[in-house]
Amino acid sequence: MHDEYAAEKLLKEVLARLQTTLETIQRNRQNDPRKQAVAWYVKGRTVVGDEWICRRLEMGSRSNVSRAVNAFRVPEDGVRRGLKTLLHVCAD
Repeated sequence: MHDEYAAEKLLKEVLARLQTTLETIQRNRQNDPRKQAVAWYVKGRTVVGDEWICRRLEMGSRSNVSRAVNAFRVPEDGVRRGLKTLLHVCAD
């Protein structure tokens, strides 16, 4: 339960940094860069499992969480690079 509490707190912080809401992120497609950014950020800074992230962000399948994380490890497009930079600043 403690892990989920920490993840919820982090989720709120990252959504505020992106100036969006959980409802908006949930409505976005699974491959939306902002949704993937949130998944990547929470996954990298908490110990909650992919199932929790998948459920909270409404990502469909747990494999979509893995795809999101991989898309942000070495982003190939400017949108994801920009989001990664923005969220790194948020973490500091």
